[in-house]
Amino acid sequence: MTYRRLATIMGCLMGCLALAPAALPAQIGAIQITPTRGENVSRVGTRGANFLQLGVGARPLALAGVYAASASDLSSVYWNVAGLAEVQRPAVFLSRETLYGSSGLTNTFAAASLPVLSGTLGVSFTSFTSGDITRTTEAYPEGNDPVAGSFVSWSANAVGVHYARQFTDRLAFGLTGKYATEGITFATAKYYGFDAGTRFRSGLFGTTLGASVSNLGSASRVRGPAVDRKCPRRDQPLFPTQRTLDCSLPTGQNQLPTMLRFGIQTDIVGGAESLMGQRGPHRLALMADINDGIDSNVMPAVAAEYVLSNRLSLRVGKRFLHDGRTEAGGTDGLGGGIGLAIPLFGRRVLVDYAYRDYGDLSNNQAFSFQFEF
Repeated sequence: MTYRRLATIMGCLMGCLALAPAALPAQIGAIQITPTRGENVSRVGTRGANFLQLGVGARPLALAGVYAASASDLSSVYWNVAGLAEVQRPAVFLSRETLYGSSGLTNTFAAASLPVLSGTLGVSFTSFTSGDITRTTEAYPEGNDPVAGSFVSWSANAVGVHYARQFTDRLAFGLTGKYATEGITFATAKYYGFDAGTRFRSGLFGTTLGASVSNLGSASRVRGPAVDRKCPRRDQPLFPTQRTLDCSLPTGQNQLPTMLRFGIQTDIVGGAESLMGQRGPHRLALMADINDGIDSNVMPAVAAEYVLSNRLSLRVGKRFLHDGRTEAGGTDGLGGGIGLAIPLFGRRVLVDYAYRDYGDLSNNQAFSFQFEF
């Protein structure tokens, strides 16, 4: 199967997930399907705006998303907004990830921050696109409809406003408000939601705790001219109307993909409170976390980050996907990457790269940079 074909299938599945749920009972004759005793059933594919679960920023992605306790740059507005309080200067951030090899799926994220109101205020924008998918219609099931066009793409966008504050030298808290849309041309869904997060430096052996809840908010269904249509007159026996009728395709209502994250980070060497104290220019931190999504199984992860002279960073992480329906290989969910902190005009530029393996789905690669003014 080519990666272009994979992009087509994934894009179609995304559309079907939004359009299909309300129609399923009629198709199966209202027969309720229930799990057998002892069967582990998840809610994968039952929520809308799933692009909000892809993750952003090369540093956290290299750490397999183990970032609830480690969040300290502008990508923290996604993972744990409390980490935004660590950004003490005006800054801008940009990241881009290509998904699953050459599938054509991409996720782009941009953010900016400004210290105000005894804390840090930030704004962000996320854009996901499927790339070109062959467009088919009832009249042209093989594509190339002269009216509708040859291609369509599934796109999704989110805008966020964030605020975080350091309430003590150890405790930080943050909040996010967001607006998201997703869909194809003339058929979109709109969502409103919020996030909340906290970080706490315990002072014990360089240990930091973090927790966040993401994507609490509204439900939505796909709406627009593509589903609320004008059906033209027909002279066929099965549809003998002689006038134009209003018709609508039933679409299911989906909630946002709520996610809980709990994390811990321990500094082994490199700081005054580190487990082994300060050891020259070296810093080593170990992290672990648990993600509990409303539409996924509980997924623990572990990661490590080594920093040399506050300039060069090496990272590795492993997410245990825990999905019994798949035969995950040992490298599935494994990530790694590198980061550089470059002095420039008395400020810092952070440049990061991440690579994640997904077995048969190939790999994801991400680049990001942050500039502090």
